[in-house]
Amino acid sequence: DKLYDFGGNKVADFVHQLDDKLDTVMIFGHNHAFTAIANSFGSEYIDNVPTCGMVKLKFDVNSWKAIKNGHTEFTLFPRHLKT
Repeated sequence: DKLYDFGGNKVADFVHQLDDKLDTVMIFGHNHAFTAIANSFGSEYIDNVPTCGMVKLKFDVNSWKAIKNGHTEFTLFPRHLKT
């Protein structure tokens, strides 16, 4: 329920509260919120993260609470898989 968010604020709060013992996490949620998260935390503007889209962000921080700006390392959208 915490990740079903349209604006991304709940998702950002969820990420900021993650246990610092976790080095890597993968989260899933609603398109609109994750587009907002990708654009707020990532280094590349993404018009829309589509259904089944994936965005990999990397952060150079030691605490999830400190996350502000990261680097967009990778995107994979269904259109990339068409042959």
